Amino acid sequence: NLAVAQADAGRARAAAGAVRLAADGRSIAVVSPVSGRITAATASLGQFVAAETELFRVADPSRLQITASLPPADAPRVRTGDRVELTTNDGQTIAGRVRSATGVVDRDTRGATIIIEPSAGGSLLVPGQSVQARIFASGGVARSGVMVPQDAVQTLGNRSVVFVRTRAGFKAQTVQTGSRSGGMVAIMSGLSASTPIATTNAFLLKGEIEKETAE
Repeated sequence: NLAVAQADAGRARAAAGAVRLAADGRSIAVVSPVSGRITAATASLGQFVAAETELFRVADPSRLQITASLPPADAPRVRTGDRVELTTNDGQTIAGRVRSATGVVDRDTRGATIIIEPSAGGSLLVPGQSVQARIFASGGVARSGVMVPQDAVQTLGNRSVVFVRTRAGFKAQTVQTGSRSGGMVAIMSGLSASTPIATTNAFLLKGEIEKETAE
């Protein structure tokens, strides 16, 4: 029956068009439902895949968000809309805003979670990239003391110390530490924000003191 054959052919063409079947009938075009950049490609040429298999992962750069961690004591100071300065590993600076301050403390890092939305320059970021975030909190004075890199704090005997720069070199200064998050330590007492300290290779200074003590 010609009419039936023509109807079947029409349905076949419609089905082929729906899946973007190539003219030779041997391949189909895979089209992402969203625009963006491919961030992962798990499929390989010639591979047989099931209908639910993930072939590619696509991210929209304009909709990226950043999850930041900060000491729980500082979390109440952060407000939605606070200005953020993001710095990439290669030194590029990107502006952003706090999208939400969840107040949820991560069980592993013991840091409070803050969600940041990059603004101008956000297209330079890619999913999974690490950045440093400087949050200009609008909620009052910090209660967590001075934040210093974790490597700047060393242990001498039963004391936590940082090495303060003086005209004669560096000297160990006893401090009281607080919370730790994202590679930073809160100094609760014993150090003012304007005091210069050794933030890298502090373990070498510790080694010199221990060597002198042993002699």
